Amino acid sequence: MPVVAESPVASPTEIQAREALDIFIAVLIIVALAAISTTKRFMRLQRNRVLAALVAGGLPAFIVGVILGKNVLGVVEGETLLEVRPLVNIGLSWIGVIIGMQASRQAVRLVPKVLWKWVCLDTCTSLLISASLVIIVGYWWFPASGFSAAWLLLPILVVSTSTIGWSPETRSLSRNMTPGTSTLASLIQGGSGLSSLIAILFFGILSHLHVRTATEEVNVMPLAAIGDVALVIVIAVLLGLGCRWLLDRTSGRHGERVLVLLGILALLGGFSADLGLSPLLTSMIFGIIIGNMARGTKSLELLLTGGEHATAVFFYVLAGALLETNLPVQAWVVILVLVLFRWIVKPLVGKWMLAGVIEDQERGHRLWSAVTRQAPLAIVIGCSLVLMESSHLNRSLLSIIVIVSIISTVMGSAPLRVHGSARSSASMEAAT
Repeated sequence: MPVVAESPVASPTEIQAREALDIFIAVLIIVALAAISTTKRFMRLQRNRVLAALVAGGLPAFIVGVILGKNVLGVVEGETLLEVRPLVNIGLSWIGVIIGMQASRQAVRLVPKVLWKWVCLDTCTSLLISASLVIIVGYWWFPASGFSAAWLLLPILVVSTSTIGWSPETRSLSRNMTPGTSTLASLIQGGSGLSSLIAILFFGILSHLHVRTATEEVNVMPLAAIGDVALVIVIAVLLGLGCRWLLDRTSGRHGERVLVLLGILALLGGFSADLGLSPLLTSMIFGIIIGNMARGTKSLELLLTGGEHATAVFFYVLAGALLETNLPVQAWVVILVLVLFRWIVKPLVGKWMLAGVIEDQERGHRLWSAVTRQAPLAIVIGCSLVLMESSHLNRSLLSIIVIVSIISTVMGSAPLRVHGSARSSASMEAAT
């Protein structure tokens, strides 16, 4: 009889070495991609409108993440995610501080009332549609034993926060700007920033209400959440005061400021992890405090925004790696409804609220495609969710966010007009 050779069994040392090599390869690929995305040659390629929109939407990074994930190479899996959790926490804190620093007193005073009304109506509409959608589909998707108000809180929360707001990227949508289109672009960008603040506040507080016990029961604990959020505010204030003192001590020394920033971000992420909160909320509160300080904030803001693109690429790659391809039909129903909501309802809400601000010729401009695109913050919130608990449900919710982001980005980059005439937009640009 022929002798069948048995495959050698790997020793524990070899398994650990292989896992360490996988982590090293994943980090190396992500860092290389982030470095390439900051080169001048890559920036020149983005002069093409469609390519610029797809890159801003994270499509190339998503593809790299899928290759690294369990569906292809299997480099980034659950165990790997636990190993890089401190790095992800720093990235979440980085994004939160950038968004929080936008809420300075000077910036808030400049926000027109019509923009506040637009963002509030868009937020209410998004929450109403998303919550209703999850409740209706959840009755069909989730088991009867899990269909309860407490159990549905997390899916409703994640889908709702991902629906709030839109993409701030308008550069790829208009080359020749008129005074009217410049005003519209500024309103779109400002509305995206305000929506990001609301989304983080909404997600950061309500996600802490959702507590899963050791017996897999889901409870809602508002008193504990209020206490932890109050503690987070105190921590953010103390770190803000300490950061101000350190910034004064390191004035003019870029390298030392980078170390101070990384240390503060690591502390924010660590405190949030211990309290079970998303680092986005803690760091956003810290950013609001820092943004309203008179001294030393401009250089810190420039330092943070300088790494914003690389941080976004990191989360796009991470989201692609965590993508679940085996989604049920119910999840695809949610995706379809969310895409249609973005494509049909969001532009209508915006045009109705800005009826007295924009001219008729701007109502059919391609800038409205930015409103149909999902906000990049939704991807970060999805990654934060998986970081808090890497369950199949959370990965499925992240996958819904990723797929909606890809579809809305591709549709928003197509040579189409949203609720308007292509002739009006083309003739307006030809006239300039």
